[in-house]
Amino acid sequence: MTTLALDSKNNLIVFGNFVTRSGIDAVAQDIKNLLLMWQKEYPFNLTKGINYYELVSQNSNSLVKKEITRRILEDKRILNIAEINVSFERQQLKISATLETTEGVIRI
Repeated sequence: MTTLALDSKNNLIVFGNFVTRSGIDAVAQDIKNLLLMWQKEYPFNLTKGINYYELVSQNSNSLVKKEITRRILEDKRILNIAEINVSFERQQLKISATLETTEGVIRI
């Protein structure tokens, strides 16, 4: 699968033409975007995304981990989540995961 390339601030990368990503780079970028999408942000399906306000207000790391896992597994290229870590550092949610994908193993 091919996806449009984004820079570190989620802007499209364009050099005369759109830059694309494929393979493992596309999977990593797409998973990052899945996790960054808030519920009701996607105008074509308001149920997509994560309701972070409600999720974080429950103050449960296990609930956050379960929701992040559910969201990652929505991507059909993900075969298995080998490891996932969720923590709060300085009022920021930190997520790291090792994913077994159809393209190989990635760490996000």
